[in-house]
Amino acid sequence: MKIRTWLLITYFLVMILPVMTFLLLYNVVKNYEKEQQLNEFIEVSTKVSELENYITNPTLYKIQKESNYDELTDRLNEVTVTLYRPDGVTFFSSVEPSFNVPYMRVNTNQLYRDLTVLKENHRFYQIKNPVFQDGQMIGIYELAIPRVKWLQLFDYQSKILGVGALSLFIVIYMTMMVVVHKKIIQPLKELQVQMTAFGETQQNRTLLYHRNDEIGAVIQRFEKMKQQVIDSQQAVKKEQQEKQFMIASLAHDLKTPLTVIHAYAESLRDDQHLSSNEKKEYESILFEKIHYMKQMLDELSVYTSLQASTKKIDVVEVEGEEFFEMLISGYEEVCEQKNIQLYTENYPQQSYELSPKELMRVVDNLMSNAVRFTKSGGTIYLAVISSAHSIPSWVFPAFRSGIERFRERGTILIVQNEGEGIASTNQKFVFEPFFQGDDARTKAHHKNSGLGLSIAKILMEKQKGAISLWSEEKLGTIVACYLKEREEAE
Repeated sequence: MKIRTWLLITYFLVMILPVMTFLLLYNVVKNYEKEQQLNEFIEVSTKVSELENYITNPTLYKIQKESNYDELTDRLNEVTVTLYRPDGVTFFSSVEPSFNVPYMRVNTNQLYRDLTVLKENHRFYQIKNPVFQDGQMIGIYELAIPRVKWLQLFDYQSKILGVGALSLFIVIYMTMMVVVHKKIIQPLKELQVQMTAFGETQQNRTLLYHRNDEIGAVIQRFEKMKQQVIDSQQAVKKEQQEKQFMIASLAHDLKTPLTVIHAYAESLRDDQHLSSNEKKEYESILFEKIHYMKQMLDELSVYTSLQASTKKIDVVEVEGEEFFEMLISGYEEVCEQKNIQLYTENYPQQSYELSPKELMRVVDNLMSNAVRFTKSGGTIYLAVISSAHSIPSWVFPAFRSGIERFRERGTILIVQNEGEGIASTNQKFVFEPFFQGDDARTKAHHKNSGLGLSIAKILMEKQKGAISLWSEEKLGTIVACYLKEREEAE
């Protein structure tokens, strides 16, 4: 539940619960009061009937000494009585002396109002009745009976309502404090602690809060941001390590040709007894080393530009058969020079969206590696196979199932060579920059920059494709590039 919705519901409950509880208690008290009031009315009526035997005595309604009313006063107990003449003159009153003024005349209209009616107020029951003798009204008595039990009940009820209201307030307040602490304060404190800890030590400890509310959304975004920061730092760290490794590898790979160039250049400069054939041989070696260094620097320049650039490669629509026929041709001469047999197949889809220039660079790199690591008399297979055609029979059986999964709903470009193969422990590193495996750098016939497969991988991914490798020692290696197929119009 969203916190906003929860707060609205809570606000409503906090507002309505005390009112409902108070009304409930009030109704219970009022019902009880009605029952007590009926009993009290009966008791008062009975008491009035008992007192009438004394206060209707005609002798009381004459002007006389106040001491003559002592017997009546003794019988009244807590009841107060006032005796009036018909004209409103007060004979007697049991009210306290400060309020008792003998023979005071009251307003007759007020005196005769509500005769014989038993009235009640907060503290008393009051009744006024006329007194007759021989059919003639000789006076009026007024009784005021205190509501002792009702006042006690009222005090008790007031205390009950007060205690109930206070208890309800405390319960609601404590409940709200617990719920607010658990639902808002505690997760916010935990988030604050995690943010502080992550800012200071960058410890990646997941917050255990999975509610679908605003705080949950903030925590999820914080977790996402935290993971992005960690990923960015790891990427920067990895990039720094790669740069250090690249510098070290470049220094190592340039050191040998530079040493050779320096030695042969000194020989050409200082030695005056070299034959023309020796000079030509030295010059040939110098150009070979210079070409090797230029190739390495060119590939390094391409790799760094691809790594740094976020710009997508521009792709165009090409006709499948024509383009790939051109792409896989032109390698026969290179293979013949090394006495390697080249076998090609071309079964593409009708059209593709790709970058011809960059795909040519990928195939050049793959074929360069295949030629380099294939012995004289060996065979290299180069093929383009769409999803509508079966994988060629010459593909190494051990890798057929993996290639089938890799090429699902796509076209693959396969380069397979027979040769030494790559150790299984090294296969996960083959697309890393400058990786050449084992002691490849010390083998003269394996001279390369170690960037070819790294460049191929980046170029394929920038065209929404993929590249993968399968290899087995003493058998050979397969590198396959995945190309997304277009939906052909029917």
